[in-house]
Amino acid sequence: MRNIVLMGSMLLLASFDASASMVNAKLDCFTTVRSDASQRLDCLIFVEDEKGQMIWPDKIQSMEVTLPDGTTTIVFDYNDFADSTRYYFKSVLLEDLVPGATKAPSGKYSLSVTDTENNTLSSTDYLAGNYMAQPVLKVPTQGQLVTNPEQMIEFSRTKGADHYRIMLKNANGSPVISDKNWPNYLYTKENVVNLPLGVLKDNRSYFLHIQALDTDQDRDRRANTQVISFDTQF
Repeated sequence: MRNIVLMGSMLLLASFDASASMVNAKLDCFTTVRSDASQRLDCLIFVEDEKGQMIWPDKIQSMEVTLPDGTTTIVFDYNDFADSTRYYFKSVLLEDLVPGATKAPSGKYSLSVTDTENNTLSSTDYLAGNYMAQPVLKVPTQGQLVTNPEQMIEFSRTKGADHYRIMLKNANGSPVISDKNWPNYLYTKENVVNLPLGVLKDNRSYFLHIQALDTDQDRDRRANTQVISFDTQF
């Protein structure tokens, strides 16, 4: 059996019920083309207790995803607990997974999670394995000085995409548009969008890219534009 072990996100300490037992596990795998054009297989894992809260990594003895070939496994560890404290996440470069391949393995991905009390949960997810072409961010451009507080964003459409996510962050890397802030502008089906007044602040620096998402309910294919930076001066 071939194991692939990669380091994931850094751990952020949080408050958890140490006595909680896991009762639910869910696996979500999808293909992603990142802003640097690298092709990756990404997997999200949710392991919850009876209250719907995530299980603390200290309670997990083992966690692995078996690929459709039935032998290759992606092993998760303590460091793959995302800093949002909501899920476990692993991103594997396709070339490391299947050298020379142009698509991720298609078929059933199987999750097995065992806690420190030797209780085991399983979950499956099906993936076609295809990759979506990258959209191209057209406006604004890299290094542009934005003088309109209602700046237009324009990008190319990409085949297979049903909607697009606007990934706008401030100079510190914090999301400006999110589920909590300006949620109505987080997703769009249009490729030309004008930002509402108040999103951009004067004399600030921002990072922007667009993520295309396919029509599948669990968004099995995702592709990102290049990341650009721009400054504002109104």
